[in-house]
Amino acid sequence: MGKCGFLTGWAIPPSFYTLPSNCSVLDTTVHLNDLPFAEIQKWETIIGFSLGAIVALQLAQRYSFKKIVLIAPTFSFCANKQQRYGISQKILDAMILSLESNTEQTLQRFYINCGISTFPENIYTKEQLLAGLNYLRSIDIPRNSFAGNPELIVLHGTNDRIIPIESGREVAKWYNTQIFETTGAHISPLTNLLMNYF
Repeated sequence: MGKCGFLTGWAIPPSFYTLPSNCSVLDTTVHLNDLPFAEIQKWETIIGFSLGAIVALQLAQRYSFKKIVLIAPTFSFCANKQQRYGISQKILDAMILSLESNTEQTLQRFYINCGISTFPENIYTKEQLLAGLNYLRSIDIPRNSFAGNPELIVLHGTNDRIIPIESGREVAKWYNTQIFETTGAHISPLTNLLMNYF
């Protein structure tokens, strides 16, 4: 596999992930508003998890990659008229308020819902965390074709409480590709499926 880039999920730092040695990691929570586009365009493979998968979907409509791996992807994080699956904006708004008043407790609840039993150290500022949640609140990716003709792999956990598996199935169906499902929570494809593809 050629040069590879991995986009992390919200509030889950790079140290959490086990990836191929030739895969550079971009902390999406830190760089959401200043993505290094010149570096990203050099990647042959782009891998995105959760928030990173949403950003990867956007990037793949703009830049050409040979291979795209989307782990727990969705076109829209919040449910809307076009996207039936997802959390309500009211729930996300409550999480934003909770994060503002008690960051650590909010992150711990999030990690539990992700299926993470050993909580990672919080390396993020409150502003970075809120920027990520506000992005998720408003994002609704157009159903456009990818640039080029990449190979696409979609991975999703069947018991995902963050991004419902129906969202991943919708992405896979739209791009006419198979979805690889694993029994488990939001993070389960990272451990059960991802490394099988490299």
